[in-house]
Amino acid sequence: MRAYRVLMVMLVVALLLGISLGCGEKKVPDTGQRPEGEIAEVPEEGEAMFPGGEEELPPMPGEEEGLPLPMAGTADLVAEAMAAKRAGRLEQAELKFQAALLEEPDSEDAHWGLAWTLADLRRKAEAIREFEKVLELTADPERQSEAEAAIARLQ
Repeated sequence: MRAYRVLMVMLVVALLLGISLGCGEKKVPDTGQRPEGEIAEVPEEGEAMFPGGEEELPPMPGEEEGLPLPMAGTADLVAEAMAAKRAGRLEQAELKFQAALLEEPDSEDAHWGLAWTLADLRRKAEAIREFEKVLELTADPERQSEAEAAIARLQ
């Protein structure tokens, strides 16, 4: 069940990122004029997909050094989630906090932000679980007392 939830969160985050970046299929008006018999040929197995072979393609960033492509870190995701929460985009904030927790399951800040977001979404039981997780993770007495007070209000 956890793997399914992780997949769903990743899918929704990818969709949100695509929407926020303005990605998507551009609609071109159909004129109805297509040359007869013109069909793109699919390369045979082992053939290059691009004219001249794959050696013409530029390397991906970091590929020549064998480095992985940069990914958004937990702190970046938490910052984006907080910005979304402040802007009133609570569902987007929730997804970003969950994405941060996929990268770092014990991120106190991600659990903290998710707890408040769930409370704002009126999902009390889930918010309480997140506040309890914060209590497990934090050593900050102020955050502990705020989490305990939030749990008391939500119950």
